[in-house]
Amino acid sequence: MKTSAHPTDTAALAGRLIEFEGTVLADAQARMQATDLDGHMQPVLIVDVRLHCATCNHMRVEQVFPSFAACKAAAGRYRKGEQVRVQAPVAWLTLRAKHVAHIHVHQPEETTV
Repeated sequence: MKTSAHPTDTAALAGRLIEFEGTVLADAQARMQATDLDGHMQPVLIVDVRLHCATCNHMRVEQVFPSFAACKAAAGRYRKGEQVRVQAPVAWLTLRAKHVAHIHVHQPEETTV
């Protein structure tokens, strides 16, 4: 994982890319998928990757294409077992924690003036 922006500087992170390396877990797929909150459908390349890190996390990589034919051609290039490097804008990362141990409600402390 590589990034040079300070994590609290969101304006600086907006244009920054973060890089991951890993192994393709299954042949890539081309799918039509809703890509915004309005439900607009677009061709999306789906690649599942096992990251090269201490915990071997699984990452689903999605790339939007202008046409389904281009997406399907791209899907044919990524096969199970291949090593890949993925670069993505930090602002577009979505994190998901599966099987969490605890979820606690945060109660801010009241301050007196």
